[in-house]
Amino acid sequence: MECTKCDKDFPAATKFWERHYLKEGLAGRYCRCKECTRACNKARYQKPRGWGRQTIYNKKAAGHVVDIDPEYIEKIWPKDNKCPLLERKFIIGTGTLNKMSPTLDRIIPERGYIKGNVLIVSHLANRIMSNATVEQVRQVGKNMRKIRGV
Repeated sequence: MECTKCDKDFPAATKFWERHYLKEGLAGRYCRCKECTRACNKARYQKPRGWGRQTIYNKKAAGHVVDIDPEYIEKIWPKDNKCPLLERKFIIGTGTLNKMSPTLDRIIPERGYIKGNVLIVSHLANRIMSNATVEQVRQVGKNMRKIRGV
């Protein structure tokens, strides 16, 4: 097989490649050697540069009040690169939103995307909080403990 990133030949007979990247490579998406795979996976868990530019543009286009810039987002980005609500690492750059993709969230929705009112959380945490009050989230957590016997 040939790596679609660095054009280096690599053996495709191991179980790892058959399970993961070889299937996607044969489907026409990509096929990577071990070094390129490691580099790609490492990059997925690091904060991207200029991450908020497109998000800010999309929020303005949707008619939201926006008073933040990418530099402000750099300041509020969690130092440990984890969602502050779920305490799990963000997964970045997969091409599609997944549950641990970083998203901008408004603390008080009526105030808009202004300084002091935004937080970077995972897509999953953002969906959980989108329509629920704090009391509703507590109630769900309490009842989940009962149901699961924890």
